[in-house]
Amino acid sequence: MRKIVYKLVFLIILIFGLTYLVSDKERLLTLKNISAVNLSCLFFLCYLTMLLSGWQFRYLSMVFDIRLTFTEWFGLTVVNSMYNYFAPARGGMVARAIYLKKKYKFPFSEFAALTTGVYWFGFLICSALALILGIISYDPGNRTSMIIVASSATLLLVIVVLGVVVLYVDTPKLPLPSARFRTIYTTFYCGLCRFRENTTFLLLICLFCFGFVFLSAAALYWAFVSVGIRVSFLSVLLVQAFLSVSLVVSITPGNLGIREGIIGVFAGILGISIEQALLGAFVDRAISIIVVFFFGSIYSKILLRNMSEID
Repeated sequence: MRKIVYKLVFLIILIFGLTYLVSDKERLLTLKNISAVNLSCLFFLCYLTMLLSGWQFRYLSMVFDIRLTFTEWFGLTVVNSMYNYFAPARGGMVARAIYLKKKYKFPFSEFAALTTGVYWFGFLICSALALILGIISYDPGNRTSMIIVASSATLLLVIVVLGVVVLYVDTPKLPLPSARFRTIYTTFYCGLCRFRENTTFLLLICLFCFGFVFLSAAALYWAFVSVGIRVSFLSVLLVQAFLSVSLVVSITPGNLGIREGIIGVFAGILGISIEQALLGAFVDRAISIIVVFFFGSIYSKILLRNMSEID
């Protein structure tokens, strides 16, 4: 009976995926005039980005003595990304949590602590990188450039202060409004403690974060190049650092609209028009959708089958 349920779940996921692809066909049509060589490079860069994200997840799991196979760490990463297109606010994370709980008896509370710690440190790295790149490419006559430096510095300060408060201020002294906020605070604290206790792990996460931003920037840069739009890689790297920080406001499925909006706002920094910025963003999104749904559909079936065998 459980195997039938898992098959039905996979069928529902597949239907959702196909429906999403059909409804988002305008983005996919942006690829029709791109050469096969450029498409191959774009798909490869997107695959590398997903691979690096999965590799990070593998090392995160090792902190808790969980040894995941390639099918698990890469599969859960792409499935997580695919589910994010079905649910807002990073809803795909639930898939990872359920799988780890079911197969490895990994508590949801530990998973939540791990995730919040990683996100906090990722935001710290990306905001610091955005500030550094903003200062390097600073143009006094460009208002957007001034906003970038100011907002990066402010964001970095807020993230650092938040981390210091959570780590070094006693919980009872904080006027938290409800038990729910206290739970979130405690989860955040546990996540940061994991980093503080393991400096090697901290260094690895730092490297993964830089690698992710670099590969994502390379993919976005190539998306512009593939449609004949000339941009500076340094400016694309700056935009990508901001895009990585934008994960915190992932209130739409797959961060749709937010990512494209940020790229459009930064058109001046890229030295192109808003229309060109959005075209590059659509190409980048279309490639991501294809890669995520291709691998996500395959690994959803494999992982659901693994879970049915556990039962």
